[in-house]
Amino acid sequence: MFAILRTKRIKDYTAVSNMFKHNLRQKYATNVDKSRSPSNKVYIDKIISSSELKSYYDELEVQEKSNSVKAIELVLTASPEFFENISKDKLEAWKKSQVDFLKAEYGKRLKFLVCHEDETSPHFHAVISLEERKIHKYKNQKGEFFKEKTTLNSRHFNREYLIALQSKYAQHNKRFGLNRGLLNSKARHKELKEFQADVKKSLSLNVDEAIEEAFDKALKAKSRMGYIKYTDAKAFFIHTVNRLTRKNKNLKTALQSSKDYWKKSKEADAIKAKEKDLSNLRAEYFESVSKYQNIVKENIELKQQVAEYKNKEEEKKRIIIIIQSH
Repeated sequence: MFAILRTKRIKDYTAVSNMFKHNLRQKYATNVDKSRSPSNKVYIDKIISSSELKSYYDELEVQEKSNSVKAIELVLTASPEFFENISKDKLEAWKKSQVDFLKAEYGKRLKFLVCHEDETSPHFHAVISLEERKIHKYKNQKGEFFKEKTTLNSRHFNREYLIALQSKYAQHNKRFGLNRGLLNSKARHKELKEFQADVKKSLSLNVDEAIEEAFDKALKAKSRMGYIKYTDAKAFFIHTVNRLTRKNKNLKTALQSSKDYWKKSKEADAIKAKEKDLSNLRAEYFESVSKYQNIVKENIELKQQVAEYKNKEEEKKRIIIIIQSH
């Protein structure tokens, strides 16, 4: 069983609006069981619409670029079998643990958090704001100065951070018997709409009729007085089924996905057998990441203190000059 965490960049305010409508059930997807929607729970609601997010950025005087990512959405859940016959106490403990993880990781930037229990598996949707304050250094004839500027920055959510985040999240959920997915896996998450469309197209092919029609045309041509050799029939059967499978690309994709799943499952079992040896190394890694983040924060604070000190010194010099001139 796996701890599952997915991230998505929300690139414009229309997408932000659609995200909140789905998360607050102002708009229902086809896979939602409306009778269970009252069980959903909102944990954090500092921002609940695209207009509120825009107003929040405006208050901070954020300098947005046309291509700035507006927010990051995270989905947190686990393998479906984890929730099968799960006790109420264990489910509540899992929920609390996910909330604690997000608060510790993102702090004040965690603007919205909801748990959905009206779909196949319980899962969280979290929205992270992307404001970033920077101190810019500039010079002019009067000297060297520092200016604070606020922008939107999603570059922190790069590949290295996301890999570390997956490992950190899995470590956090280890007490529930949940493991990390395959590191450097090429598997791609498929959106529900895309998956449903593939299934619908695959099921639209009447395989029985297609095979019968192909056999009627070819076998009758090859038969002699109503009979055909066994070897000819076998070869033709294999050829026909392969051709039909190739013809139906969506079915072929589904079959390949199934093969990949079992292959990856075997690889995952092999990796899990070695995880015990890696636990200490992972703990050291997470500790190093935490120390690095603290150093970065301290560095920013020191830069701000230096800037304030320099401004005070400049002010003192100006006052001294004024006093001396009198």
